[in-house]
Amino acid sequence: MKKWNLIAMLALLVMSLSSYAEHEGSGVGNGGPGQGDADVEKMKRELGHLDLRKAGHGTVQADDDSQDDAPVVKHKKPTHKKIIKLKKKKVTPAEDNNSDGSDVDTDQAASSEMSDLLHSPMYRRLPLPPRTSMDQVLGWCSRVTGMLGRELGRARVQLQYQRFGLVRQILVRALHVASESLDVDPSFGGPMTKTMVDRALVLNEALERSLPSSDRLTDTTKTQFLLKFVKQILDMERELDRPLYIPYRYRYGQCNPMDCPSDFPYPDFESIYVKYAKQQLEFVVDEFTMLDGNGRVVPIGSARAFLVMSELMSRFVAEDLAGNLYAYANACSVRDLMNLSDDLNAYNAFGDRSIFPNEPFAITGVRETLESVIENVSSGDCGGRY
Repeated sequence: MKKWNLIAMLALLVMSLSSYAEHEGSGVGNGGPGQGDADVEKMKRELGHLDLRKAGHGTVQADDDSQDDAPVVKHKKPTHKKIIKLKKKKVTPAEDNNSDGSDVDTDQAASSEMSDLLHSPMYRRLPLPPRTSMDQVLGWCSRVTGMLGRELGRARVQLQYQRFGLVRQILVRALHVASESLDVDPSFGGPMTKTMVDRALVLNEALERSLPSSDRLTDTTKTQFLLKFVKQILDMERELDRPLYIPYRYRYGQCNPMDCPSDFPYPDFESIYVKYAKQQLEFVVDEFTMLDGNGRVVPIGSARAFLVMSELMSRFVAEDLAGNLYAYANACSVRDLMNLSDDLNAYNAFGDRSIFPNEPFAITGVRETLESVIENVSSGDCGGRY
């Protein structure tokens, strides 16, 4: 009898372990079918697929009923001048007919250089969006944020059991499905929610490549990044994309001036848009660094993660600021962020130590630069440089 009881107990134990292993191994990357694959198919059916590339390109009318009759307007591809460095030039007496014989600091040269920058590809005016109903884009955002919110809740449940790998599987799987459910014309772009979803995947992939080890510190760093960035996507969609960015992008910003409603809150749009650009930089500074008791900058988790995130986020935010309504006011911040991204790329990818001689110096210098940009963006005056 004791022998049969022992056999029964062993059988139950094996069944329990098999069930647990199947649950832990389900999802993206397990190499076979499982609950995770069924979840992916369910999410795909839930989101459907919206293809903005199939629509014609033209002016979006304020009245949805007239969109189908709107004429298609063809636009020539703009030509842009090469971006040049922003600096004031010295005008010599020979060059200045009105000179009194002394070197003259003139704002005209700097103004000309600023004009060249504002006409560069980075500062190009947003082109006309596809003639797609704004309601379709808003509907896509509703489905995506609903799904991401639900999957974020599921991931937090697994976090309570410290199943970091499963937390990341759930969120990365949801982000991939969300990204693939919307196709946009690269020359026209799409809603900010799509942009942020794609950025989350790029940043996560960069962290996976730069932090290949699976120790507890790197697991925590990568897991916390995904949890907090997905939450930021949900907040951005609710406060910026849905009420302001999508209406501006697909209606108010592109409609015929004679027919366009005049009730769009442009000041609110500008302030909230810049606020979220700043928050992306603050996310990197606050989540990946801190000040110790002596006021020194130290990394939270991996120093490598902070430097890689700063490289990519600097470029992302520079693109955001260059595309807003008052890009001129933030021109110096755009230039500083692009320079920082280039310097960090040289440091991270090629081991160039000409700017940052070592890791502690890089961490301190990058944080100080990001904080300076955040302050300049808040003031909107480029620190009086231009």
